[in-house]
Amino acid sequence: MGSLPNQAAGLDGGAWLAHWVSQNDLSKLAHRTEDEIRDYFNGLMGLSTPWVNAAQAFFQGILKGFQNLEHFLALMVQSITGAANQGLTYLAGYMHDRWVDLTTLFTKIQSLLDAIGQAFWETLDTGFGITDTFNAIKGLLGLGRGAQESADTANIGVQILKLQGNPGVTGYDEFDYPSAGTLPSAIYDLYAGGPGGGSYGPSGSGFLTWKSSGTSLRWNIYRHKASTLSTDYGSVTAVWARSVPSAMISNDGYGYLCGRFSNTSSATHVRARVSDTQVQIQAVVAGAVTNIGSPVSVTTKSGDTWEFRYGNKATANKYEFKVIQNGTTVLTVNDSSHVSVLESSPGAGDFRQCGFGGQASLWWPALSVPGQAGPPLMAGWTWADQ
Repeated sequence: MGSLPNQAAGLDGGAWLAHWVSQNDLSKLAHRTEDEIRDYFNGLMGLSTPWVNAAQAFFQGILKGFQNLEHFLALMVQSITGAANQGLTYLAGYMHDRWVDLTTLFTKIQSLLDAIGQAFWETLDTGFGITDTFNAIKGLLGLGRGAQESADTANIGVQILKLQGNPGVTGYDEFDYPSAGTLPSAIYDLYAGGPGGGSYGPSGSGFLTWKSSGTSLRWNIYRHKASTLSTDYGSVTAVWARSVPSAMISNDGYGYLCGRFSNTSSATHVRARVSDTQVQIQAVVAGAVTNIGSPVSVTTKSGDTWEFRYGNKATANKYEFKVIQNGTTVLTVNDSSHVSVLESSPGAGDFRQCGFGGQASLWWPALSVPGQAGPPLMAGWTWADQ
């Protein structure tokens, strides 16, 4: 039989029918089933030289012993271009980098899930509501915030979640107050002093910030009026969104984590004092400050989580004090002289409230006017029985 036109406008642009026209009697085509026709053309494709060559290149050259995704892509490139270091090799490198990005991302997600799981493993047993759990996780993820603010929110979120498995007295404050010079007097008692001005007050955006006035030394110490613990073994934790700046002249700026306040006076307490380079334990009795032990040197940075533990419940030592920075103990001392105050009489429980504070002092950087080196910018704090 004759051939059919195969041009673009022809009847057989793919030359499939031409094969039947030239080698078969088309009258017999009516008796062929669809499966028979499919099998026939599948056989033709399997015998075609380009398909055989492509299959051999893939199964023998590419799949033969590739070790990883990057190697697999490199073999594909070499099969296509003839040289592994040309053209699409950049694709191999790009894909490898994205693979690393993905594995890093999933590692971070796993770490986050581990932190969440560890933080409130016991929440179901403590009656922590599902709404509170959601809000805590939302805060832990730092949704809708910048990078540093998200990190600060995540850190304080972890500390809040850790409280939920504690059977003792616990509490926290994330400073969600309108901007003001000081914290609300209905919640906090303020103990302030020094020749200078300035105050430690809410920023209006979830932080506690120093509001400078002048250049002289000034301190603000806050006692939370509803933070009375049930034992003499306590823990106070805070996240410092911005670390303490160096004063450069005169005294440093300080951040304080405080415990064992008198329930009626903030001038008696024990505290951890943190500067930009040192940590020191201090006992304050009726306003008189005594250093306990020697200070230790530390390296501080924005976003640090600081914990002050007073008393060691495990050893029943009420005079052991410990400071923990980002999960690592940096200072442990004992008040062997018992300078710090416990309670007016055994079992009275009248020195068990908690708090924090800060001190500002002269700050005079080079080529600038003097001011105050304030305490840290705080993102929130927690208190708890050990």
